[in-house]
Amino acid sequence: MPVSIETNAEKKATPERLKKENDASFRTLLNLKNSLFSS
Repeated sequence: MPVSIETNAEKKATPERLKKENDASFRTLLNLKNSLFSS
């Protein structure tokens, strides 16, 4: 049973964590594109 409780906690925490990670990766991609186009 503890396993299911842990997975539920992970599922609850996942959306915000994913959003932060996606925002960070999106920003890095934009920076890469900008640096490529500027050079």
